Amino acid sequence: MKKTLLIIEDDIDIQNYYELILSDLDLEFIKASDGIEAISIIDSGKNIDLIILDVLMPNMDGEEFLWKLRSGRKVETPVLVSTIDSSLAENLKSIGKIHGVFIKGNNGERLKKLVKRLIK
Repeated sequence: MKKTLLIIEDDIDIQNYYELILSDLDLEFIKASDGIEAISIIDSGKNIDLIILDVLMPNMDGEEFLWKLRSGRKVETPVLVSTIDSSLAENLKSIGKIHGVFIKGNNGERLKKLVKRLIK
């Protein structure tokens, strides 16, 4: 059975890049452009096996999304934070468990290795 990856990213080009890089992992991709859309997907009951979370987004950023996910809903789905600056990811660690950090601009193979490790 395919695992489901939720990509929460406001930049459509980056969403498509992640899907391209990870396409050979036989995943089902669901995309959300901000935390509000992502919360709606999670609240719909869709089974999500891994989340790639952008930190800086309009409407609801990664920090608020993670707080709602971990504190409000008590969801323990693994979260891989995607950011341009690792210090932004550090702020999220105080909210709830994150399972890795991918720095945008790094080699896509690093992202693939992180996802393979987390998607089991």
